[in-house]
Amino acid sequence: MTVEVAEGTQPACDDVLFADGWFQDDYDAWVKYGGRFGDKDWQQEAVLGVQYALRAAGQRGRRVTVVHVIGDYTVTNPTIVGAAAMYAVWQGLGYQPLPSEVQRIEQIVWAGWQHLDALPIFD
Repeated sequence: MTVEVAEGTQPACDDVLFADGWFQDDYDAWVKYGGRFGDKDWQQEAVLGVQYALRAAGQRGRRVTVVHVIGDYTVTNPTIVGAAAMYAVWQGLGYQPLPSEVQRIEQIVWAGWQHLDALPIFD
């Protein structure tokens, strides 16, 4: 996942945007589900990951643009998309989560395989 992190327009509000053509399946075929921004379920999952990452890093009030996501529905569950967004934001911020936080997120991702239709809950 590729994201861009910038200063937001309001200190207490996070903006999460999606670039045109942000979603790509693993066969390099651009897909457009549900409108110009791509797959709506993956959008929701990415937003949850971005929001959690900003809260955890103490960086509220940012504008995050999801530029690119590559995935495959057969090997990607909702928590993977959310966690990928989270790690991309942290990388963009230069934030290093504690090892215990990384372990906790990994446990949530693995547990996500039991709830494939549920949105990730990172808090």
